[in-house]
Amino acid sequence: MFGERTRSMFDKMLPEVKQDTSDIEDLDTKLERTFSRIKRKAAERERRRKKGNTSWNPKLEVRVLIECQSQSDTTKVVIDKFIYVYQGPYIFSKILPHSTYEIVDNKGKLRGKFNKRQLKPYRKQNDSKSHQT
Repeated sequence: MFGERTRSMFDKMLPEVKQDTSDIEDLDTKLERTFSRIKRKAAERERRRKKGNTSWNPKLEVRVLIECQSQSDTTKVVIDKFIYVYQGPYIFSKILPHSTYEIVDNKGKLRGKFNKRQLKPYRKQNDSKSHQT
């Protein structure tokens, strides 16, 4: 009745297959292996943690460099790979929600709104690497 396997016409034609029970792991062994794999993967993720300015929380009137999108210009004979990646230094004028900052130049002219990922703290030794436009 319930829980019993009903016989079909194929049961008579096909040979009966015997299951090898030695390959079946018990639940405790599977859980132990899975837990150890999860711990190993978590350790790998911790080792590859985020790097960069994730812990950097800038304040107002702090000098920063802005990551810019450089473009080649054949008329001026400017090659993209020789253009500076960062421009600046600029100053924070306002902190907006969602890690967005309003940036002004040294003269107080608004440069725009930028996300924290596009910014880099300005340091004196970066002075030779930065470029003001």
